[in-house]
Amino acid sequence: MVSNIMQFMCVNYFTSDSECGTIVLLLSCRYGTWAICFTYGTMFAVRGLVAAGRTYDNSYPIRKACTFLLSKQQSTGGWGESYLSSHNEDYVDSHKPNVVNTSFAMLALIYAGQVERDPVPLFQAARQLINMQLETGEFPQQVTVSL
Repeated sequence: MVSNIMQFMCVNYFTSDSECGTIVLLLSCRYGTWAICFTYGTMFAVRGLVAAGRTYDNSYPIRKACTFLLSKQQSTGGWGESYLSSHNEDYVDSHKPNVVNTSFAMLALIYAGQVERDPVPLFQAARQLINMQLETGEFPQQVTVSL
């Protein structure tokens, strides 16, 4: 039942004319308060669609989500979404990779089967995460990515 509801919400959202964003409101009812809305929401939408049996090949919303995420990947290989995305309700690039945003985007792409289509964006993202990791294995505290 839950996966059918998730599929319905995600399909209706991603088949609309707008870009990703409101999905956080649909899935968590906490728009922009848990993490930055676009990378976070896209990851959960893709995960929900995959849990409902959808794939990249049979789901336009998953293909649209992958296209969206890949279009936001920075030249560093990572993703960095500004907290202003929540305020503006439009994706705002922070111009600096963020561990959390990069992880969310990687998870969404992995769930969607990006490795089978073209693993290079994921390799670049993994390299960015490795480069951000401290010698202790931890990641540095970065700027707040939520309001």
